[in-house]
Amino acid sequence: LNTILKLAKLKPEYLDLETHVPPDFANEIAKHPEIKLILSYHNFRETPEELERLYQEMRKIPAHFYKIAVMPRSATDALR
Repeated sequence: LNTILKLAKLKPEYLDLETHVPPDFANEIAKHPEIKLILSYHNFRETPEELERLYQEMRKIPAHFYKIAVMPRSATDALR
């Protein structure tokens, strides 16, 4: 996390954080209004059943963009 804070001081246009970072840490990044925060969730094993719930949980941390990347195991997973 300290490395990411150092990178934030360089004021990149975008910064992508995983959803498991502490909310306080994401709020620290938000203190740099010139950085567009991307909050990401990755699951390369499956597509979780509760994608909407996952998205709503992610929305509790303010970000410019929310990204969910998962592994579909069926056509139904891909449609969701």
